[in-house]
Parts: sequence; structure tokens; C-alpha cells
Amino acid sequence: GGGILLREKNENKYDAVGGTKGYRWLESEMVLDLHIEDRIDKSYFDRLANEAIVDISEYGDFEWFVSNDPIMVSPKKLSPDELDKIALSQAEAPPWLMPCGREKYGTCEDCDKCCFSNGKKECKLGYDIE
Repeated sequence: GGGILLREKNENKYDAVGGTKGYRWLESEMVLDLHIEDRIDKSYFDRLANEAIVDISEYGDFEWFVSNDPIMVSPKKLSPDELDKIALSQAEAPPWLMPCGREKYGTCEDCDKCCFSNGKKECKLGYDIE
């Protein structure tokens, strides 16, 4: 089953959406209602994902780019002791990491470098954690 994913190319002339030729498509709601998720061919998704990995790898380390490891710094990992000695710049660390790179603690409050002074959170490494 399924249909061809079309786009209007010229007035009243339709063609397959770029990259989708040879694939047939179902509405996701129908797939869920019929409980046929296990029959979905994921080769289109896999092809696009693999192409993206190749493209990203041209500009840097893919594993670093997708890593959820809180202290992974491209291209090597630093130990917590090394992190205490090195102030990571935003250019060295992915933008979603805390400035110090110590996300393994979960939050600043759980970090051994966080203290409360005058009712205010302060970082012993000097970062603004408010």
C-alpha cells in the first residue's frame, strides 16, 4: 500500500518529492491505527541519516557532535581533575554544555565546586551560574 509523495512541479503537473522516488508513503496516523509499525521500511531514513553523518564528518568529529557525554571535548575527553585545571572556552565545548563542562553532576547545585554565599549560588571556578 501507500502512495507516492508528490509535489506540484508546474501548474497541474506533479512529480515525486526530491529523493523520494521509488518509495511509497502512508499517513502516520493510519500506520498507528492499523498497528503496522513493524512493517515500515526504514531504508529511506537510514539513507538520509548515513548521508548526514558523512556530511557532518567533513566539518568535524561526528561522535563529538552527537555526544551526550557531558565532559567530552573534541577530540579527547578530559577527566574531572583536568577540568579543574582547564577553563573550557565556549569555542572548545558544545554550546549545550555548562561552561565548566561538569554536567556529570546533573546541576550546578550537585557539583562540588558550587557553594552558597549570602543566599546566592556561586561557582568556585568563577562561572556565573545564576
